[in-house]
Amino acid sequence: MDQPDKNSADQVMCPYCASSQISPVRKNYDGGLGCLGLILFGWWGLLLGLLGGGDVEMVCHNCGARWTPGRSGCISGLLSGCISAVFAVIVVAIVISLVIFLVLSLL
Repeated sequence: MDQPDKNSADQVMCPYCASSQISPVRKNYDGGLGCLGLILFGWWGLLLGLLGGGDVEMVCHNCGARWTPGRSGCISGLLSGCISAVFAVIVVAIVISLVIFLVLSLL
């Protein structure tokens, strides 16, 4: 009888080339958030890139494609990055405004 291999159903495949040569890679720095921070806040804004650190990406050794595990498409990954960037900008803006308020209140 033809029985499917148990491992073939559990094996991770590249969504672009269907290769099984996949490995997880941990990101230490998010360059997109760092560039956004640099544009908005100057050199100190580069620290925003640390917010994207620790994320795991899957990398295909055959075609070089990268994707976030558990996400079904490129659009969801793009939107997630945009939402986290907007959230980071809002948090930094609030902190800066609080610091300015405290400095002005001491004068």
